[in-house]
Amino acid sequence: MIVFDSPDWLIDRIVVGELMVNCYIVQWKASGEAIVVDPGAEGSRINRRIEELGAKVTEIVLTHGHGDHIGGIAEVQQATWAKIAVGRHDAEMLTDAWANLSAPFGMDVTAPAADRLLDEGDEVAVGEGRLKVLETPGHSSGSIILAGD
Repeated sequence: MIVFDSPDWLIDRIVVGELMVNCYIVQWKASGEAIVVDPGAEGSRINRRIEELGAKVTEIVLTHGHGDHIGGIAEVQQATWAKIAVGRHDAEMLTDAWANLSAPFGMDVTAPAADRLLDEGDEVAVGEGRLKVLETPGHSSGSIILAGD
């Protein structure tokens, strides 16, 4: 389901996992370059959608590091070779099931370590487009949002 369509951007939403996490493929139409935001589970399903869209994924960006948002990272990264980016204050959550709150629920969800730590004011490039990182601590100490125009 496409949730936003503009002359430059295509934003496609996929609801994944038992906790129904919104995962987004954010694509710059002209180049086909894309990022995947919050691949929480069902990596193979996300990968199929990436292929259907003809997207060239360069980065996996996490809005925060809880277990339900990171479960599909390894599979998506393996298929795309994309780098992983997360808010600086949630970095340890990727590799620690206790820190990402999956272990207390009887799951052991972890992901590869981040390649890039994001701070307020950083930018995420998608083709010629730019998304600004805004820190929004609360849900987790490292929660972020991406703002574009």
